[in-house]
Amino acid sequence: MIKNNNSQEPTNLVVVPAQLVDEIKQLLNDLKLQKSSQTESVAMLGEFISEKDARKLLDRKTTWFYEQRRSGLLPYSKVGSKVYYKRNDLYNLMKNN
Repeated sequence: MIKNNNSQEPTNLVVVPAQLVDEIKQLLNDLKLQKSSQTESVAMLGEFISEKDARKLLDRKTTWFYEQRRSGLLPYSKVGSKVYYKRNDLYNLMKNN
């Protein structure tokens, strides 16, 4: 134990191998990259709305959305079985119809 000049409490020192310090640094960098990529994904998701939310918002039924997609009036994206629309596309469709 070493006494710190600025306080009465002792300071404990720990010896850590350089390889472990490098691994921790790499993990931290990986986490930072992962967080920034998730932030970009969430920002991009804000541009889209699920069909479930769009049905509530526009008070329309699933068949109406299906017909709009089928006729080519409403572009969409699918992730698995879920359908998503760009908010602007929904706005433009409602404005023009």
